[in-house]
Amino acid sequence: MMVKDDAISQQGDNSTIEIPSMKVIEPEISKNTDKNTDGTNSSEISSTTNPLLKASLSLQLKRYRHHIYIVYTENDGCINKSKSSTRLRLRLRLNLINFQRPPPPATTAIHSPTRSSQKEHRELVMERKEAQKESRTLRRHVVSLNEQLEAAESELQAQRKELERAAERMEKDRVRQKQEKEKTQKTQVQEATLLKTQHEKSVKDQQTRYEEQLEKYRKKLSTEEKKRKKEGGTWDKEMLNATEREHDMREAVGAMEDEKSTLLQQLSTLQGQQTALGLRLESLTQASDNSMERERDAEDRLDAALNQHARQISQRQARESQLERTVQELNAALVSSRNNTRLSGSSSLGDNASSSGSNNAYSEAARISALEMDLQDANSNLDMEKEQLREYDKLSPDNDSNVSTSSFNDDENPNQIKFLSEEVLRLRDKVANQNSVSLSMKNRLKVAVDRSNTLEDQLMVAKTSSNNGDGDVYDSMERARAPISGGRRRWQANPPTMSSYISSGGGERTEQIGQVVDQIDSFAVSTGKYLRRNPLARAGFIFYLILIHLWTFVLLFFHAHSFETTIPNSNFGTVPHSPHAMLQQQQIVRSIDSAAAVRSNIEQLHLDTQGNNDVDRLADKVTDKKVDAYDTP
Repeated sequence: MMVKDDAISQQGDNSTIEIPSMKVIEPEISKNTDKNTDGTNSSEISSTTNPLLKASLSLQLKRYRHHIYIVYTENDGCINKSKSSTRLRLRLRLNLINFQRPPPPATTAIHSPTRSSQKEHRELVMERKEAQKESRTLRRHVVSLNEQLEAAESELQAQRKELERAAERMEKDRVRQKQEKEKTQKTQVQEATLLKTQHEKSVKDQQTRYEEQLEKYRKKLSTEEKKRKKEGGTWDKEMLNATEREHDMREAVGAMEDEKSTLLQQLSTLQGQQTALGLRLESLTQASDNSMERERDAEDRLDAALNQHARQISQRQARESQLERTVQELNAALVSSRNNTRLSGSSSLGDNASSSGSNNAYSEAARISALEMDLQDANSNLDMEKEQLREYDKLSPDNDSNVSTSSFNDDENPNQIKFLSEEVLRLRDKVANQNSVSLSMKNRLKVAVDRSNTLEDQLMVAKTSSNNGDGDVYDSMERARAPISGGRRRWQANPPTMSSYISSGGGERTEQIGQVVDQIDSFAVSTGKYLRRNPLARAGFIFYLILIHLWTFVLLFFHAHSFETTIPNSNFGTVPHSPHAMLQQQQIVRSIDSAAAVRSNIEQLHLDTQGNNDVDRLADKVTDKKVDAYDTP
């Protein structure tokens, strides 16, 4: 117990009471349990006589188990240092002491054992065995806890060493950082001093330079004032001039606005006329289309009538020829029959002859009558055909009149078409003239607007120059002189246009050409203004001109001249490579083809391949020359 008290007192200073102190308690607990077991063995007989022994032993065992469980399980094997922990330790000591003491003697002894006492004895034995088992399990738990505590102590020692090493490194880093901080502070102080000195020097230099510039400007101002005094002008006179210029500018602006309004009115009227002319042109084109359609219909009808008339004439001629042939045949048959009758009447001999002659005469008379009937039929048919021809002749004048009217209409239609086409062309020319006039009016309006804007700018400049004080004398004088003089020059005389140099007596075509030239001139002026205001565009335009000139020089020196280029494996000499060598190249191709046809098959294949390659090269050259010729301006 003294060893246990020493272990507890040694760890009283720490924050927690750890389980390593229980290593010393473990053998004592085992000894006490052994003693208790021995005591129970020795007191088995007495327990049979004393019934209160069972209760005391059970209570002591329960208290022992409870306090041991609290010691080993509370706070994961550690008991916090507090009043409760000290109380538990005292209770544990008292319980162990009480457990070691022998049980009190029984007041009453029962010398006659009974069955109940035997059962109680057996139960106590069973409880003792269970207590031994629990003590064994507690021992095993204590051993495992001791191993865990040893591992935790080793880990804590390793962590303590690592923390010590980390503390040493941190201390070294702190010292190094302190030294570096001191060095950086020193360098910063030095750099700050250097920068201050440099800044002071630069400020002094700038101050001296600005003072020199100020003196120069003062001298310049004094010289300008002296010049102005020498010229004899005063500020009052300049103010009067400025007011006069302002008045003139206002009048000019009013005149420009009036001109602008008149131009707008003229433009609106021209647009109305243009729309009316467009509508009239559409109506005329529609009328011309209708007349053309009517002319086509009349031509179709005339062709049909002429075809029908020709067909009827051919039919009439065929019928007349057929009737004439039939009449001639009938006349010939009649003459032959008459001759036969005469011959038969003169040569009749005897009765037989007379009878046969009478028969022949009768037959001939019948034949003559039949022929006469045929002749009458033919004459009647001829009369009918003549009547039809007369009727057709009566109808033919009507057809001729219709044909004449249609031909007259055909004669009139081309005249009308010609007149309409001329009127259409005239209207187109008029529309083109109106468009050109409207464009010229628009250009004049644009020029007037630009002039009004420039005059307004000059007016504002004059106002600012009159309102400025004495400090801006030189700048206001330079700013007011140049634009005002330019504005006066612009107002005094308008710049001549390109159309004014072209003779106006040439007609409408020359006027149109002059208007086109004016438009091109205005475009050139606008591009010139744009190039004057934009240096990048100006540089690009100059670069473009340089490239164009270089390209033309390359074309002149490398394509226009005839350089001698030989065709390999050929017996036709040299071929000039120039724009005028097309015929020679064709002759070369022909000669190559003819030579290839004469040679053998192997040589022919070889020469064909070479000739085809040469032809391809020459064709490529020709195409390149054509492309270059088209590309060159």
